[in-house]
Amino acid sequence: PARPSFMIHTGDITHLSKAAEFDNAERIISQAKLDVHYVPGEHDFLDEDVKLYRERYGRGAKGAGWYSFDANGVHFIGLVNVVDLKAGGLGNLGAEQLAWLEDDLKGRSRSTPIVVFAHIPLWTVYP
Repeated sequence: PARPSFMIHTGDITHLSKAAEFDNAERIISQAKLDVHYVPGEHDFLDEDVKLYRERYGRGAKGAGWYSFDANGVHFIGLVNVVDLKAGGLGNLGAEQLAWLEDDLKGRSRSTPIVVFAHIPLWTVYP
């Protein structure tokens, strides 16, 4: 089989957002020898200022960690929907992230394939 170009990890890298858990996950994931694109799960944001996650995976991201990138003619969008959870644990994107998303998509050709990834499936966030 062909080797993938990269990996997408949609969160809950850790259980309790502890440095040792992030270290252990990094040790395991790095064995794949691929670029990894992360978005956080709610378990990655348990420390007060989400410092551990942001230091390791949030560089170059906007707001709470959303971002986009292009690969092989496809536009990938990583959204963060675990910062302000609604009742029942439902995710929320928020106005700032939605405004960024609208701006990110401006000028894109309708023929550009787009892949959106987030921790909580978006059909539960916006049914």
